[in-house]
Amino acid sequence: MSSNGLSVWDGTEDLRGAGLARDPEPWEDGLRETPRPGTFEWWYFDVECDDGTCVVIVFETKALSASAGPLAPRLSLTIRTPDGHVRASRTRYDPGRFRAARDHCDVVLGPHRVRGDLTRYSIHVRTSLAAADLTLTATAPPSRVGTGIVGLAEDPGQYLGWLVAVPRGTVEGRLTVGRRTWRVRGLGYHDKNWGTLDFGSALQEWHWARVHADEFTVACAELRAVPAHSRGRAHLFVLTEGAELRAATGTGVSFTPHATMHPHCADIRWTDRFRVTLGEPRDLKTHRGNGSLPYRRFTAPAEVRLGAAAAVRKAVGTAVAEHVLFRPATRPDPPRRQPG
Repeated sequence: MSSNGLSVWDGTEDLRGAGLARDPEPWEDGLRETPRPGTFEWWYFDVECDDGTCVVIVFETKALSASAGPLAPRLSLTIRTPDGHVRASRTRYDPGRFRAARDHCDVVLGPHRVRGDLTRYSIHVRTSLAAADLTLTATAPPSRVGTGIVGLAEDPGQYLGWLVAVPRGTVEGRLTVGRRTWRVRGLGYHDKNWGTLDFGSALQEWHWARVHADEFTVACAELRAVPAHSRGRAHLFVLTEGAELRAATGTGVSFTPHATMHPHCADIRWTDRFRVTLGEPRDLKTHRGNGSLPYRRFTAPAEVRLGAAAAVRKAVGTAVAEHVLFRPATRPDPPRRQPG
């Protein structure tokens, strides 16, 4: 499916060409790229604990901003405790301390490791600030939209891959912050990204969100291309209800920010059947990139509506979301006044 410069590879021929079955297999969560200049890859995990603690863990082959360079692996750990304090660290390691299997998820990065097979994952992370020893067990099926790949229509060699390996799962284990260690239980999520897309030159904006609301789970993303690519938009949308996959599509999806409320609040819609409204955000990590261009990761209350009119079903829950503005929207020059 093409979208004015961005293309979601979701056809039968795309699947056959990529050597993919209709349903994801464990090898798809293994190392997909050779960590050479021009590629990136990361394994993302987040956890909402019953006590209100939120955890985000990311294993990366390199920072996205450094994708043009060689392998430069790093580990990102963020823990926000119920009192609102955020402990966040990003630690870079020598390339020789990185190892990843190709037939399933097994990533070693310095003293940190994650192993799993789309059903169960063990996560062990320990930094000078905090540590996490967690087990994630899937309760919803893995999914992707077609091949899971969005590419530039005019340059198929530039692409982004996205696998929703665990839309929802139960989590249990231990967290340590400072001198305090405590047991936790909660809900977790895991996805992974890989590819060669030059985000800075190809994209103007990136939205991503993961929502857990009662039995509903939503994972979705919107990529907005720069004007050179006709400002095309590509969408990836996965919806599960309990253990059932309800949708995995790139069509009929929209992100609409609530500019009057907050630039990061938004409506996310799938045709006229499903709607998610994100409320006031709470930061997990905020920093500024080049100039005034923002990057933001946050949690937010979420309201879900499925169906229409009298048949609508509602649920409330929590979202983890991310917004990156690579470059501000361009505005046309004002018309010049003619002399005379």
